[in-house]
This record gives sequence, structure tokens and C-alpha cells, in this order.
Amino acid sequence: MKKKFVMILLLLVSVFIIAGCKKEESLGRNLTDDEKKILMERVNSLEFFDFYGRNFSTSDLTNQEVLHYAFYSNPDAVSFKELKNLVDKTVDFELEPENFKCFIHDNDDLSSYYFLYNEDTGEYDDNLEHESHGAGGFLSNVYNRYRSSYNEGDIYTISVYKMFSALKQSTIDERPMFYATYNDAKNNKNVILNLEEFYNWESLKLAVEPQEYLDKMDKDKLVTYTYTFKKVGDNYLLTNYEFKKKA
Repeated sequence: MKKKFVMILLLLVSVFIIAGCKKEESLGRNLTDDEKKILMERVNSLEFFDFYGRNFSTSDLTNQEVLHYAFYSNPDAVSFKELKNLVDKTVDFELEPENFKCFIHDNDDLSSYYFLYNEDTGEYDDNLEHESHGAGGFLSNVYNRYRSSYNEGDIYTISVYKMFSALKQSTIDERPMFYATYNDAKNNKNVILNLEEFYNWESLKLAVEPQEYLDKMDKDKLVTYTYTFKKVGDNYLLTNYEFKKKA
């Protein structure tokens, strides 16, 4: 009787071990160093999406939003083909040709378009009707620090910490304050790092590299950003961008 009980106990333990292994398998695998390097490079190249300051799935983006990303990432592009090739290799989105607005959410007046798409040539031409205006600074230097990653099937996920510089109102205006989110940088609140004492006000440049501070910073000050990619061939296509806002 005792032997039979021991056999049943061993069988139950084996079942739990197998179930635990299957559960572990379902969580995917850790990325290799080479895969981490590729995805970190991809995260850096997708910087423009940081300026949206919101969570999104690429299926929810407008064509104009992705067109802005493409022009930002390849400012020398002239043809729609160049822009589409870039998007096809980086974002899970079917880009269509359309006129390029100066600001994404401008109205549809002709004067709001910076470039006009020429159907005959497949290229973008300057819009002579576009009204000049101030730049309206919104750019920020973005620094990324690796946090974690995993893969399951053709889905790759990587999480990073970010740090945003103060928004640049002009090419020579760069305040040495840093923030955990783009919206904080935009609203100039919740500073997590102030390097004013390391700032050379004559050259308007930092004497130290902000990335070094981000790499050593207390994680409690930072926000986690998670990117989800779908691998298609040799390309990792962004499908989802998400960050957890501070309480």
C-alpha cells in the first residue's frame, strides 16, 4: 500500500513538472545578444514615434502619421518609392501616397501641405502655396536603455527605459534638463536629471554624455516602454508601442 502511494505521488509530481515546463515554453525565449542589438537599433530608428506621446498599435495610425515618420527618418527622400521601402522594412503598415502636411493634424487647406505628391512622377514637389510660419519646437533628444526582451514565434518584444531632453525651440536652444516621458519634456515638469552644472553655456553643449547617466539611473525614476515587432523575412516590423504612465 505504501509503495502504491509513493508511485502515485511520483506520478503527480511528474505531471506538475511537465505542466510547468509547458507553461515556461509558452512564455517564449530570451533573445540572443545579436537579436537584442538589432532590436535596440530598431528602437533608436523609430524615435519619431516617441514624439506622439501615446500608446498605439500601428493599425490605428493614420497614413499621414506614418508618412511623417518616413520623411523624418529619411529627410532626403524625393520619391514615394523611397518612403514606402523604408516603411515596408520597419513598420507593419501599408503606406499610401498622399500630400504631406506641415503638421499632422492641420486642416486640408492647400496651404497646409508642405509637399505635394505628383502622381505623374511619383515624387514629392514643394508646395508654392504653403504659408511660412514659425518652427514650433517639438523635437527632443531621446536616449534608450535596455530593460528586457523575449520572443515567441514570429513575435519579438523588447522593453526599454527612456530619457528625453528638454524640447528644442531652435537649433541652438537646448536646456540641460531631462524627463522620463515626452509629455513631461513637452510640459517641462517632473525633471529626473538636471545637468546644468555640466553645461557649457558658451558652446551650448553638454560636457558629459546623458546616456551615461541614464544607464546608471535608479529604475524607480524611469518609465518602461515596450515595443512589439513581427518578424517578416529578415525585417522586424513594429506592430505595437506602449508605455506605462506614472501614477
